[in-house]
Amino acid sequence: QILAWAGEDFDGVIAFDEAHAMANALGGSSTRGKVKGSEQGMAGLRLQNHLPRARVLYASATGASDIANLGYTSRLGLWGPETAFPTHEAFMTEIRAGGVAAMELVARDLKAQGLYLARALSFAGVEYEILEHSLTEAQVRAYDAYADAWAIIHRNLEAALEATRVVDEDSGDTLNRNAKAAALSIFEGTKQRFFAQLLLSMKLPSLIPAMEVALGEEHSVVVQLVSTAEAMLDRRLADLTVEEREALDIDLSPREYV
Repeated sequence: QILAWAGEDFDGVIAFDEAHAMANALGGSSTRGKVKGSEQGMAGLRLQNHLPRARVLYASATGASDIANLGYTSRLGLWGPETAFPTHEAFMTEIRAGGVAAMELVARDLKAQGLYLARALSFAGVEYEILEHSLTEAQVRAYDAYADAWAIIHRNLEAALEATRVVDEDSGDTLNRNAKAAALSIFEGTKQRFFAQLLLSMKLPSLIPAMEVALGEEHSVVVQLVSTAEAMLDRRLADLTVEEREALDIDLSPREYV
């Protein structure tokens, strides 16, 4: 459809936003053997090959995490006729052998040719002030109560590890290191997410009035969320009946983690 719309003689710009999504365009090798190129990456290469007169822009904050992931950048002239590397494989082999210094040379040469640009917005003239929220006595009591609850959970976790023979009840020796590490990792991660959401909710009594004042002064308000709690929402929705889904009377507070 894109080729039919553009036409064979298309000489406009093809802008690949989030271009790193095409990183596995040429496939590669792993510990399990050969890896086929991704459909998305191969489609991007086909588009570039079928529209040779088009001017291509690769836009990405993380262009490639590995030298092999540059396979989609066929228009940069890093390999091929009249270049230092006849093939993509030769390019990968030589640059990998050269290490970080060789990769820095690639970036330098691309920049010198005007093919690589990395822009940043200036913060000149930007001012900010910190909106500080002082916890109320009720919020302090709530925080302390939740901290005590998590301490109880932690103590019971130790007992659960002993009951399941992950830890020896008498000696305290670890009998299954992987199981213990997984349990403690899940516990700590869940606890951190809980308190992050708890503190976020406690800030709202100061945040919402400040937003209303800013909107009243015809300013634009941008709120950055630490988490959207999408996974929690999906779990709760999956447990609801059709009637409960219509009412949507569900609790998505940090208590879900407890």
